[in-house]
Amino acid sequence: MIIANPMSDYVFKYLMSNEKLAKKVLSVILDKEVVHLRPMPQEITVRTGKGKQRLTQYRMDFRAVIRDKSGREEEVMLELQKSKLPTNILRFRSYLGWVYAGQQEAEKKKKAPVSTVEEPAAPYGPLPIITIYILGYNLRDIPYAAIKVNQRVIDLLTGQEAEIESRDFLDLLTHTTYVIQTQRLPEEVRTPLERLLMLFDQRYVGPRPFELTLPKPPEEYMDIIRYLQHPLLEEDVLEELIEEQWAYMDAAVMETLEVRLKQREEDVQQASREAKKARQELREAKSLLKEVQKQAEEVRKQAKEAQKQAEEAQKQAEEAQKQAYSNAIKLARVLLQSGASIQEVALQSGLSEEEVRRLLSEQ
Repeated sequence: MIIANPMSDYVFKYLMSNEKLAKKVLSVILDKEVVHLRPMPQEITVRTGKGKQRLTQYRMDFRAVIRDKSGREEEVMLELQKSKLPTNILRFRSYLGWVYAGQQEAEKKKKAPVSTVEEPAAPYGPLPIITIYILGYNLRDIPYAAIKVNQRVIDLLTGQEAEIESRDFLDLLTHTTYVIQTQRLPEEVRTPLERLLMLFDQRYVGPRPFELTLPKPPEEYMDIIRYLQHPLLEEDVLEELIEEQWAYMDAAVMETLEVRLKQREEDVQQASREAKKARQELREAKSLLKEVQKQAEEVRKQAKEAQKQAEEAQKQAEEAQKQAYSNAIKLARVLLQSGASIQEVALQSGLSEEEVRRLLSEQ
């Protein structure tokens, strides 16, 4: 079964502008019943190469009343953003900041479509914000098709989760986030959310990128499926979708060029940093080599001086030995002249008896 691709800006806007179906889609994503819904769209346009304007990012705000499984109702601001191409995260943050800063004033100025459901009156005050991001590309660091970043309150003194009766203060200063990556959806669908996201699964893109061919349409979402078939039956809408596809191709080319240019700049900066680091390391190596050479020269000087001192000590030792021998000879001759025996002379002079006999024979 062929349907219009809801990742297309036109089709996404067409789908989410239907209050009944938008409530159904949001209820499944939030896992809470959306009771009341008042849409307030925000769009961003970019210029194509032909000078025309086409949407590349579609943003939509909803003032909604949601009901959890316990029956508790809460009025919130739903911020829904769909991005088909990789987008700088700062764009998401800047828009979220705008929602926080201008929520009350924007609520007063916007003229929302008249709802067929009577909604309860609500003051123009700040509301808790829930953000939903539907992405047509993969986030490298998040390998999951759909995640929820929830608020948890931790007691810092005990490290345990704290139970708080009223969260008004916290809910207005923090927000819950849902992230859906349509290129990471599983092949096997089991849950209501997986069956709904099947309608966004980009693996089913046909020859024309604004069409999806669903192999097994989920029965509980046939109303959405039939609704998404209507745009493909209108010639003017088909022209709109074709022009949008050309715009996306232009945007993708520009995005690729920007990514490559940024990568090249980063590579140049990295090379510059590495060259600077290498120069610094070279300077440090030269300084270290100079210091080592200085120390080696000092060691050589010390070794030369030690050798000189050793030679001097050796010379002194030899001189002392010669002097001692000469003194022993003199003593032996005196003792011999005094009539001392060979044994006595040898004992007192330190000469051997043979040396004493030789001295005696020379006299």
